Formats: sequence, structure tokens, C-alpha cells
Amino acid sequence: MSSCLNPIQMLMMIFIPIFLFIVVILLIKWLYRGFRDVKKNDFSFFVDSEKLYKEVTLLTNKYEKEGALYGVKGYIIEQYADHRYEVEFSNPQTGESIAQVVVSENEIDCNEEYPL
Repeated sequence: MSSCLNPIQMLMMIFIPIFLFIVVILLIKWLYRGFRDVKKNDFSFFVDSEKLYKEVTLLTNKYEKEGALYGVKGYIIEQYADHRYEVEFSNPQTGESIAQVVVSENEIDCNEEYPL
């Protein structure tokens, strides 16, 4: 029994494995690019970047020792996967940073028309 392959079949035997190899390499590079800056338990690549740099108002006195009092305005500078935000509060007259704390979503109120 002789198996003769026509030219198209021969090309398919050569190019399909090469194509699949390239696709796998590209997929690995894409996944690596997405995960390379991720630290243990840091899922910041899942966060909504539209929430970053929004102005918020603090709704608790829990961070009084850090210098952030109830009603002080600040900006979200980092968002974590567990619905917590790192917020920097500053003096509105001088722009000097007062406090930088991690707060839960229910401890702040968004000052923009699109809530958190």
C-alpha cells in the first residue's frame, strides 16, 4: 500500500504545525504580559481602570489617626480586587498630602455623576 500525498496535503502537513506553534507562542506571550506584574494575591489586572483618579469623600472617622477626617475629599489612586480602594487625601489649599489609606467601598462616596 503506497500513500501518495498531493502537494496541498504536503503543504498542510508542514504549515499547520508551524501555524499552531506560532499561535501557542503568541498566546503564551500574551498571557505572560498580562500576569508578569502581578504579585501574590494581587489581581489588579481585573480592576476597572475608570474608577482610578475619581474624587471621593470619606464617610467615616475610622482613619482619624492617619489624618483623614469625615468629609475630607480625596482621589482613588489604586483599586484592589476585593472592592477596596487606596485613596490619597490632601489639603485643598496647599495640595499637600494629608493621608493615604486603603478604604472599603462603603466608606467613601463618589463625587462624580458615575458612582463606584
